[in-house]
Amino acid sequence: MLPAMLRAPMEEILSALPLRTEIRCALLGEPNPERTLLAWLEANEQGDWQGCDAVAQEERLDPEYLQRSYTDALVWAELSLSGTITKPEDLTPRHQA
Repeated sequence: MLPAMLRAPMEEILSALPLRTEIRCALLGEPNPERTLLAWLEANEQGDWQGCDAVAQEERLDPEYLQRSYTDALVWAELSLSGTITKPEDLTPRHQA
């Protein structure tokens, strides 16, 4: 979605962002553990539940944990963007790793 929004190739966008090499590679489609999680996330955002289940099963990941983690990340992002989170104590994890 970034290339469409910014009207620039992904490679160009990524060169301007302070990302770990593994994340950069995953966003470029290179196979690695981060790309696996990105594939699950993309399937989830598209409502492709079978795709989510397939990634989780293939990688032996707990689908319920993935969904909870995704939901927690969305809540964190929303609170961060709204300015509700001002210090680390404002975050209260809903589950343990």
